[in-house]
Amino acid sequence: MQEGNRRFVADKLDGKLQDSGRRGKLTAVQSPYAITLCGQSYDAGIGTGIIVVLGHESCGAVTAAMSGGDSGYNLNHLQGHITPALHATKEDASLAEVVKKNAELTAQELSNRSKIIGDAVSSGKVEIIPTYYNLGSGKVDFL
Repeated sequence: MQEGNRRFVADKLDGKLQDSGRRGKLTAVQSPYAITLCGQSYDAGIGTGIIVVLGHESCGAVTAAMSGGDSGYNLNHLQGHITPALHATKEDASLAEVVKKNAELTAQELSNRSKIIGDAVSSGKVEIIPTYYNLGSGKVDFL
């Protein structure tokens, strides 16, 4: 995964919309047409040994949670999951600090809230890795 991220940062991928120009645009505004949550890589076969929790730079949901107020049903629901990260960081924490803390706490909660995942982590069959994606550079920091 880290080697793939290094290729991504160095603009060595052939896919469209994956270069540094595209990453730069994402630091200002994000409006994805789709979000995919997948339990396995398309070419990795059935099952997984790694779960990556990816927080990212300029996260709109964390920004909204830090600002407070009513953001509508869906975003308010999402903010409820971010609140523990707000409480676990200093009052003057930066957006990046809260995003990173949220990724760390989410990684812990995956194991705590699911017996199946918790047992897999305890037995060493699954590893949960919190990360932070730097939109500007494309680099992923493994927390």
